[in-house]
Amino acid sequence: MKKSVLFLFLLATLAGACKKKEIAEPEPEFVPTDVLVKTNPDFTVEQLFAFINDVALEVEYAYSMPYVSSFPADSLDHVLSTLREKPYLDGGSGYVHAITGELMVFPRFIDIVNTQNQTDWLSTKADLKLSEDTDNATAGYVIFFHVPEGKEKTWVKRFQQYPFVEWATLNHILQIELF
Repeated sequence: MKKSVLFLFLLATLAGACKKKEIAEPEPEFVPTDVLVKTNPDFTVEQLFAFINDVALEVEYAYSMPYVSSFPADSLDHVLSTLREKPYLDGGSGYVHAITGELMVFPRFIDIVNTQNQTDWLSTKADLKLSEDTDNATAGYVIFFHVPEGKEKTWVKRFQQYPFVEWATLNHILQIELF
């Protein structure tokens, strides 16, 4: 009897040792202070500026909303030269394309917490006859916020509560393993 109990004990121990230990995946690393937010496609630039001003956080950049100009496609040089004068547009113009006879502008805003830059963009938008293309697949704004270090997850949850936010996330660090 003692031998069979000892045998069962050893068998159970071996079986337990052979089971795969479930190891909890570590939480992905993220860049401290970085939070990214994507708005709904119908979120206007005026709403963007009000939102940025309301949360009073540093914004590295905001981009993605496509604009269409009612100027003819042969006005491309004029549109480009106007946009290049804007210090709050990264690279001077973002992306500007003449597609199927339409001028499309994809601005990337920097230093957009500056209310003078916001006012200037609204004026430029009117001057260049730009309207937000809310039906475009890339419509909506992606905003790269800097939040207080250690409060990134709190801000993600806070941003997710806004009805116009499609998603909010940390700026995760991806690890790529090469062979």
